[in-house]
Amino acid sequence: MRKLYLFGDLAENFETLVNPFVKQSGGEKAKIVLLIAGGKDWEKHIYIYTTPMRKNGVNNISVIVPEKDGSTISEDNLRKLKDSTGIFVGGGNTAIYQKIYCNSKIANLIKDKYKNDIPFAGLSAGAIITATIFWE
Repeated sequence: MRKLYLFGDLAENFETLVNPFVKQSGGEKAKIVLLIAGGKDWEKHIYIYTTPMRKNGVNNISVIVPEKDGSTISEDNLRKLKDSTGIFVGGGNTAIYQKIYCNSKIANLIKDKYKNDIPFAGLSAGAIITATIFWE
């Protein structure tokens, strides 16, 4: 059964809200990819997403950011996406997320994973781009 988790904003109870996504992704055995836009000082914001996931038992979280061209991801990151048991897209500038993650190669991979019952979650911009990924 397909699972889609859409979060409008990062609420105080995000740790509780993300728990069903974590469980459906495999719990302690989950291999979650966190797709983000990158940008200035992106590393200092990762804990906002990863801490609640880790508190819910996830040890394997791969953070994926675009290559220097700003619109593609590396082959290594594509492999991580292919191997994932859960996909989470972060928040930020929706237009940037569309440019990176709604290109056909990445969007088709995400869509295929979702069609094969891999849970998908998005926060803010990550939630908004689902319309482009899944229904365009």
